[in-house]
Amino acid sequence: DQKTNRLFVADPDSRQIYSYSLKAKEDELHVGPQRVLAAGTESRWVTVDPTGNVFFTDEPRSQILKVSHSRSLRGNATPEVMFDGYSLSQVSSPGGVATDSFHTYWVNKNIGMQVGSVVRGLKDPDRSTALGSVQTIARNSDKSYGICLALNNVFFTQPDATIYGVKKGGSEVVPISDRLTNPRGCAWDGDGTVYVADRGANAVYSFAGNMQALSAAQFSKAVDFQDAFGVAVYSGAFRQLANSLLCTVAGFLLLLRSAAVPA
Repeated sequence: DQKTNRLFVADPDSRQIYSYSLKAKEDELHVGPQRVLAAGTESRWVTVDPTGNVFFTDEPRSQILKVSHSRSLRGNATPEVMFDGYSLSQVSSPGGVATDSFHTYWVNKNIGMQVGSVVRGLKDPDRSTALGSVQTIARNSDKSYGICLALNNVFFTQPDATIYGVKKGGSEVVPISDRLTNPRGCAWDGDGTVYVADRGANAVYSFAGNMQALSAAQFSKAVDFQDAFGVAVYSGAFRQLANSLLCTVAGFLLLLRSAAVPA
């Protein structure tokens, strides 16, 4: 959360979402004590919208949930169900989730070619019209993992080898690379670069994600990292820095691993 300098981490084994305060000092990033944002949800993916609202998925229950910014500051909040697979077929064991100012985007890990590999809905749908707000923007694979947004582009990862791209409003789905091993989480730095955690390759790669026309991209290794799964970029006050191992021109690259998360 760039607004309040917080990192959110989904821990499916403990069935909790944690938050950590972040503080930059010179060329180091200091992490504060662990706090519980929400409990009782088996989530592996979490994101924050531009105003600080926290969204996450519950794969076993097929739900997209939200904790508002004000409630997130208090901690241990009761999440609100935004989209529920019980009433919406387009929510089918959801994986990664991403948001912008208007919409929530998610990938499905079950029967995506039937109900949608990538789906978007209004960020704050009216309960009575939630179904009408949902749009399938990709239907090319049954199972997807991570998702991230970069300007008008949506990137999403597959179990093996491939990361795809599609436009936010829907378009032809384009392979951005099919030379990864087991791509998982991805994150945009807010400028031009997208980072992709490759769990099978024990590394994080980067590519230019601000392309107007989606096409195959050249990937560069950003860092070696054992069992890389999640990735986030912290900009904070670090736009002037460029010389730290886990620091990009936009800030720090935050990496997560979890041996407990299924491959």
